[in-house]
Amino acid sequence: MLQVTLVNGTKRHQIVCLVDSGADECLFHASVGRSLGLDLQSGRYKKFDGIAGSIEAYVHPIELQVQDVPERVMIDAGFTESDGVHAILGQAGFFENFKICFERYRWRIEASSRF
Repeated sequence: MLQVTLVNGTKRHQIVCLVDSGADECLFHASVGRSLGLDLQSGRYKKFDGIAGSIEAYVHPIELQVQDVPERVMIDAGFTESDGVHAILGQAGFFENFKICFERYRWRIEASSRF
């Protein structure tokens, strides 16, 4: 789990996310998108297939900042009404922009800027 801040214009939302190296993309519950002022259905429609089946979402560009990392990055994130999704950081957007170090034996994860 990792705390991040999502930003859309002047709106910000801090959230604790599941870091999921098996997820292709970043996905958040629709309530998070609404708190950022997004008109969810104006985004690009996309179906996400995974272990829990198929999830419908709308993709929007947002900024993401990892706690204790000064840089923000632009990502495309999906927002869904699915109750099975809260906040997931996946390969596209997250792993491609940050250096991630898992220390499972310590139950620790560390993220740092790759720039």
